[in-house]
Amino acid sequence: MNVIGYTLLDHGRLSDGLKVFELNAKENPKSGNAFDSLADGYFRNNQLTLSKENYQKALALSPDNNNAKEMLEKINKMLAK
Repeated sequence: MNVIGYTLLDHGRLSDGLKVFELNAKENPKSGNAFDSLADGYFRNNQLTLSKENYQKALALSPDNNNAKEMLEKINKMLAK
């Protein structure tokens, strides 16, 4: 499902890509990767608060997720401005 979501995002269909990522996270609630992708979709859609929440979920499920750690730092800096 992630491939479909990213394909939609890469073709400018953010809303559709987000729907796929939301479904994937709902169907796979223990998948850190699903929440990481959902967070990325929200980030690309400039929904920083939702992105942050989902990166936090991804990190809780997958503590070694360096992308989530880096993105949380980036988002925190953006929100602090």
